Parts: sequence; structure tokens; C-alpha cells
Amino acid sequence: MKELKEYYKKRADIVLICCLAFWFILAISYYFFSTTISDWIISEANNQNNIWIQQDNLSLIQFTANFFLGLIAPTTLVSIIYKFFLKYIDEKGWKKKFPQYNISGEWLDTTTYTKALTNTGWNEFYPNNKNIPSTIIIKQTCRTIHIPPSHGKNFTWHSLSANWDEYNNLIILYEVEYFSDLQNKGYPESRIGFEKMQIDTSNQSAHNYPQRMAGKFWHCISDDQKPIYMGDVVYERN
Repeated sequence: MKELKEYYKKRADIVLICCLAFWFILAISYYFFSTTISDWIISEANNQNNIWIQQDNLSLIQFTANFFLGLIAPTTLVSIIYKFFLKYIDEKGWKKKFPQYNISGEWLDTTTYTKALTNTGWNEFYPNNKNIPSTIIIKQTCRTIHIPPSHGKNFTWHSLSANWDEYNNLIILYEVEYFSDLQNKGYPESRIGFEKMQIDTSNQSAHNYPQRMAGKFWHCISDDQKPIYMGDVVYERN
């Protein structure tokens, strides 16, 4: 999704510039503060006639204080702030800007097998071709989409990768594993396939969230001599 990529990049650049400016201010402030602290330590030690602090050790004390408070401390703090804002942008910030692309949450997945590819070519697939809708969870950030293992009546599947293409189609590469009752009917043990889904823009929520997606699936060619399938897929927000 071009809009999401551009959004993340612009916001990440702004956060980086702000963090670098903040780091510079902190580094300068900490430097002067550390100089004051190191001078105080040396002064106190000299007033107490501390034998350990000789002239050779003064520069080491000053260097250590300046290095830690002038570099390590502000760098660590700014790194934490930078990661926090990037995490917020990636997980939550974009949803307010682009609610029409927010597909995260629980959906009902209905898959209809329409054709099977056998030795004689593509054949219409009739018997028991429509599965009972199963529940899936889509976990989405600004940059990633993931579907953890989801269980249907006689199969389980999960995404291997998922993302938007240049035409705003959702492309899901997945693996499906069929249970023994389907394997006894000629289904393979498992298949790699992909889905091409598109948001139904005519069916948005009051907050402009997608409520329905529809598309097709295709299984990838395999050498186990068992049919591969294609068909229709519909997601409806649960």
C-alpha cells in the first residue's frame, strides 16, 4: 500500500530529525553538567588530600564523566524515545490517518472450492465445495500483515507472508494443512497457495473500517500427484 509506506517513511524521518536535535541539546547540556561534576570531585579530593587522585588521574576522571554523561546517557535516552515513537507510528498512529486500510481484527473466512486441476486439466468442483465459515485473526501494523494459525472444520492454515500490492489488493501467501477426513477423499496433506483479496469499499463501517473483503485463491503446483484447487474467498468482519 503506497500511502502506508509513504506515511511511515515521512513520520519516521520527522521523528529521526527531532530525536537528533534533542540528542544534540542533551549532549551539550550533559557535557557542561559532567564538567561541573568532575571539577567538584577533583576539588573535594584535593581538599581532603586524597593521595589516589594525582595529576595523572585527573584527565581520566574528566574523560570518564564526560564520556558517560555527554555521550552514553543522551544516546541511550534518545534511542528509547526514537523506538517508542516508531512503535507507536507502526502499530497505532497510522490507523487514525488511514482507517479505510485497517483490516486488523477478527473475521469470518468463507472459502469456496470451484475448480480442481487434475491430469485432465481444470475441472469444476461440485461436491461439498463450500466450507463452513471459520474465524481468523488478522494482525496488522503499518508495515506488516500476519495471520496466525486459524482452524476450520477440517483444516488449519496460516499466512507465510502478506502485503498490499500496487493496486491495493491484499496478497496472502499461505500454507493449509488438511485433516485426515479430507485426505481420505483425495485432498493432499498440505498445500502452499496464495489469495488475492480486495476491500469492498461499498461496505465500510461508521468509522470507515473495512467490513468485507472478497477475492480468489490458487494452490501452487506440487509433485505429489494430487489435485490442486482454486476458488473464491470472502472475509466478513466478525
